[in-house]
Amino acid sequence: MALRALQCLDAPSSAFPPSISQLPNATTLGRRGMLWAAAASVAAGAAGAAGGPLLPHPVHLPARSENVSAPNLIYIKIPKAMSSTSAGVARRLAAHHGLNGVFDGKWISSEPGLWAEHSRMHRVGGWMGQLTQPSFLFTVIREPADRCLSEYYHLHISSRRGPEAMRTGNTPEAKIDYLRNHCSNFYKDYLRSASQGDKTTVEEVMGLFDFIGSGPERFNASALMLAEKYGQGSLASDVIWVDSKLEAQLETMFPTHFVPRPPMNEEPAQVLEYINGAFKVDNAWDYELFR
Repeated sequence: MALRALQCLDAPSSAFPPSISQLPNATTLGRRGMLWAAAASVAAGAAGAAGGPLLPHPVHLPARSENVSAPNLIYIKIPKAMSSTSAGVARRLAAHHGLNGVFDGKWISSEPGLWAEHSRMHRVGGWMGQLTQPSFLFTVIREPADRCLSEYYHLHISSRRGPEAMRTGNTPEAKIDYLRNHCSNFYKDYLRSASQGDKTTVEEVMGLFDFIGSGPERFNASALMLAEKYGQGSLASDVIWVDSKLEAQLETMFPTHFVPRPPMNEEPAQVLEYINGAFKVDNAWDYELFR
């Protein structure tokens, strides 16, 4: 069940920082169980200490030290692929290491720094060429059809157009039309560099990145792996997270017409038939990356 994009599940337990690798019963849990135990243990302890849910962004989060030797942390933020939540994790990790640019959305002007805004790899790659210090490049993906439908709900059902959008957009035909015309190998186009053409392979694109995580089902493991791969003494507590799109927040944003999105397996049969047939064929590149 391990996803191809989650590249470091086979790392030895000794490679993890002490807060992860020295968990009780780590050897009997196995690596995957250890990751989930670490996430549950850290999240439960921190939430209890804070007396409530943790913020997805590192508000007033002090750095443990100003680590001038840390690499720049660059996140290729893919729309509707847990992007706001992942950006919060990146900002928290960067804040703990004293990186510059934690609270702004501008490109890195003082190194080491953070970039965690929406922009395609072909553009970010050009900016990275201007940096003088090493960089750690990562992204997070999700099941391709799931990402596309999340984008569709966000733009066309729970949009500020209100009830009209719900009437015209929440139909199997409209969803299939969006899947067909707006999400063709989206990851390939978003993640390839300026020098990589349409025939670039999954392996070539993966070679650009230090880490590719996945969500939402494997996001706990992805966040912990991000801390381990970034290194610099990162702790599991550096990547504690909470979903930035909590339903209560969305209902505040869209008080009159917010429509909670159902799980993908609860979509109409017509939509699921299209996804499991033509969509997966037409998006074979993206599914190879996600596998």
